[in-house]
Amino acid sequence: MIRNLTGPNGEWLPDATSEAADPMAYSGYRYAADGPFTNWAERERLDALDAHRKAMGENANLNGVYFTTKKFEY
Repeated sequence: MIRNLTGPNGEWLPDATSEAADPMAYSGYRYAADGPFTNWAERERLDALDAHRKAMGENANLNGVYFTTKKFEY
């Protein structure tokens, strides 16, 4: 239930989607963007998926294909 009510930015959706969240409502709170940030693990995962897609060809069926990332310390 909590996962369903939490938005992609960690915001509580009942608050973020209420009329009070509209900046023109002057309700005492609003949302503002912060960033940009780069999630390097997500970038690595998506770069690997893009490389795999190119290697497999334009007509390849990639349904179900996914990559994970690992943290390496050196």
